[in-house]
Amino acid sequence: MLDFDLVLFGATGDLAMRKLFVSLYEIYTHYGFKKDSKIIASGRKELSNEEFLALLCEKTQLHSREKGEEFLAHISYFCVRLDNPKDFEELSKIATKNKLLIFYFSISPSFFATTAQHLAKNALNHANTRLILEKPLGHDLKTCKEIFQSISTFFKEEQIFRIDHYLGKKGVQNILELRLNNPILNILWDQISAVEICVYETLGVEERGEFYDKIGALRDMVQNHLLQVLSLIATDLPNDLKDLRKEKIKVLKTLQPPKDFKKQVIRAQYQGYRDENKVNKESQTETFVAIKAFLDTPKFKGVPFYLKHAKKMPHNQASTKIHFNAVNTLEFFLSQDKITLTLQDHQNPLILETHNKQEFLQPYAKLLYDAIQNNHNNFAHQLELEASWVFIDTLIEGFMNNATPLHSYESHNLNESEFLKPLYQ
Repeated sequence: MLDFDLVLFGATGDLAMRKLFVSLYEIYTHYGFKKDSKIIASGRKELSNEEFLALLCEKTQLHSREKGEEFLAHISYFCVRLDNPKDFEELSKIATKNKLLIFYFSISPSFFATTAQHLAKNALNHANTRLILEKPLGHDLKTCKEIFQSISTFFKEEQIFRIDHYLGKKGVQNILELRLNNPILNILWDQISAVEICVYETLGVEERGEFYDKIGALRDMVQNHLLQVLSLIATDLPNDLKDLRKEKIKVLKTLQPPKDFKKQVIRAQYQGYRDENKVNKESQTETFVAIKAFLDTPKFKGVPFYLKHAKKMPHNQASTKIHFNAVNTLEFFLSQDKITLTLQDHQNPLILETHNKQEFLQPYAKLLYDAIQNNHNNFAHQLELEASWVFIDTLIEGFMNNATPLHSYESHNLNESEFLKPLYQ
């Protein structure tokens, strides 16, 4: 059984209600919590315990699930205004200091520094304290560093867990799982001729217009999710998995800025985007981005990595396709537990299997459990973020300087092969 206290800042927010409490419940049903383990739900609203639990049950229906009432008994609500030192003084009386103590920052990064400082002032940053941070962790390299500097004054890197739900997906974890358990596959890894990492969505920006218009497809998906997948493919597997993040940092640091923007980067915006709620009527924000990226490593020098993400596409797709000598392919379906190997001499693709011990856990539950277990493998190091931002910043600068034009495409009706022709020439 697990023994910890978890304080969830932003407990009344959308992410907490849709994902986090349900994920904690999933962990509880599989592993159990010790009787005195507490989940302290914290928000700015003045709510009683009963009012918060009623709201939580309305949003999640947890009370009607098996073991739901048992799980809810571990939750209590405590109002914390993040700019009020006295609220943190009271919080320090509730949180148990002599055992594992986890703080989940499901709040705006603008409050990270203040919250970390208040926790430290109240002796809540001891050796058994861990921080889980939600993205966005910066808008560029400069702000990414500023966020880290504001927290690292009070907490060490080994206490920080930067959550990226993509790293909790079974389909993404299959990449590492397959490489670790199939030594013969690593012979093929030396014969990779191209890699395609693609996440297409049929949805538009929906109700996120104001937020999305400030970041676009490049920051929203490529900087974190797609570059993390790239690093899992291109990294040299260490003898000790504890060194995995060091190897991923090495890979991301070798990303090369585009030599020819018009041939290596395509950006576009779906027709009607500027009519979306709270979107700038003259917006230059991209909803489609495709990049032909290269790594400066001995194994992958000259090997193109195609990174593609778009909204309002004709179909949903989340996959990584690895091409071996331009003939055979290995494809990971990132949102499914499915891997296919297509060989020139076989008429039908071979379906490969992996053996993930925690396949029952959904992405957020998997990552929360890893944080409880102090397993950093599925969390990005600060230096990974910085290396990815160095690359992304060169693309953002190119966008601002019109190094590649902003194309337009019809919603749900794009001829991808024609549109991406410059990248594949």
